[in-house]
Amino acid sequence: MIVCGDAVFKWYDVDDEPEPGVGKVRDQPAVSGYIQNGGTIAGAFYHANRWDFRKTKAASVGHCIGNREALISSRDDLLIICPKMTSDAGKARITPRQYKTSAAQGDHIMTNWVSNPTQLYHELMHWFGGVQGNNLKHIIQDQVAVNEKGYLRYKDKNNQVEYYTRPPSDQELAQKQQRKQGAYGLRWIMNLARTYKDKNGNTSQWSGPKLATKNADSLALFSFMMYLDQFDWSKNGVAEDFTRLKNKLGLKP
Repeated sequence: MIVCGDAVFKWYDVDDEPEPGVGKVRDQPAVSGYIQNGGTIAGAFYHANRWDFRKTKAASVGHCIGNREALISSRDDLLIICPKMTSDAGKARITPRQYKTSAAQGDHIMTNWVSNPTQLYHELMHWFGGVQGNNLKHIIQDQVAVNEKGYLRYKDKNNQVEYYTRPPSDQELAQKQQRKQGAYGLRWIMNLARTYKDKNGNTSQWSGPKLATKNADSLALFSFMMYLDQFDWSKNGVAEDFTRLKNKLGLKP
């Protein structure tokens, strides 16, 4: 299912039945046992047999938060296109097809990276990357960004960044109101692809090719570079004339 915006999800209290025949919120298999054993929930957001149960009532389901363009869920068989994409400004952004004919030597790859097609392509990297486990977790993730020292990047609601040498606990994140920062864009996907060593000489497990090849934006952005194949983008993401490299490799013009 593809929907525009997350407003299609409506709130229902625990004793409400969202639509005839689906049963009350409290009777859903995902929460009925929990409630019978003394647990409490306030209700759930619901749309087309897709549930988001909550312990406290919220004004919105909160999927299209901040600058989010879209998101995908294999568990719910759902792709949500957020308002940023459907806005006039979102639809006016230069597409890869347009950029292929207008890109010039000296352009930076990130200048026209973000567009509706590239954002959907990013989400489909998650989708077609497959799933694992009973909870249908995507194999292709938005890996946590690392800085030039290999430290993991998190940010709070005031956009204050903090770096960690190991993943913080859920308790730490809740206390500091922080969220992980995904490896999006050239700087962060390049950092993610590198291997780093700690002060004891041990290789970090939070970056390297094993994680980079399972990062959605890494796969999407490298595909973008391949599509814009009239230029070499490998040096700091700047378009360079391919002629010299082709001659050096003995390739035909």
